[in-house]
Amino acid sequence: MSRFFLVFMSLCWLPVNFSYGNPFQNGVPGIKPAGLQKGSFHIDISGGLTLPFSDVDHLRPEPAFDVMGGYNFSYGLSVQASLTKGWMNAGEKNEEDRYFLNNYWSENFIIRFNPMAIWRPQVNSAPNFYLGTGIALVQSYTTAQYRPGKAGGYKGNYDGNDLFIPAEAGINIPVAEINNRSDRPYSQFLDLNINYRYYFGFTDSMDGYSPLARYNKHNDSFSIFSVGLSYVF
Repeated sequence: MSRFFLVFMSLCWLPVNFSYGNPFQNGVPGIKPAGLQKGSFHIDISGGLTLPFSDVDHLRPEPAFDVMGGYNFSYGLSVQASLTKGWMNAGEKNEEDRYFLNNYWSENFIIRFNPMAIWRPQVNSAPNFYLGTGIALVQSYTTAQYRPGKAGGYKGNYDGNDLFIPAEAGINIPVAEINNRSDRPYSQFLDLNINYRYYFGFTDSMDGYSPLARYNKHNDSFSIFSVGLSYVF
């Protein structure tokens, strides 16, 4: 767990270096706030932890990294496409219990709704919240430990592509302005982004196990908590 803690703390500490920059100059003529304004773009880089929810107990957090690009096409509405690389891990390595390790990629398409932009479209110096949902294609490369008995539901190693429905909630916190020139239609700045995303699945094979119906009540799913930087322009 120590390496995950170091990764998480590094991501949280990085934006602090920007927080002592010049304050936002919202009163500069000709400058429109890009964070809540339609027509602006953003590029995000983030990292965090993955938690699986499957047929295997004793889950362990594993790292996840995400690169995202987005476009605010209307007040309060934006579209995002991202690529996530991560790992999932749960179970115990022995001759009796279940255990799996999933080395996965996720391609995500998400629409976000920012309610604060509807009644406050001209403010970029305060945190803003958002909710989002969409569709994701997850490529799983799973190594599963053999467990005898039908109730164990062992299916073996799994390499496959599955659809998931991501649902997310997050907050963008402005930390530094990059450019406030009056000859540009939009200001440019950095946000600290904190995000929680849950993936609802349509498969029960992601962990390499699919127990009989009486032992199995839900499909596999997972979640990612991440912290990162968003460049808005």
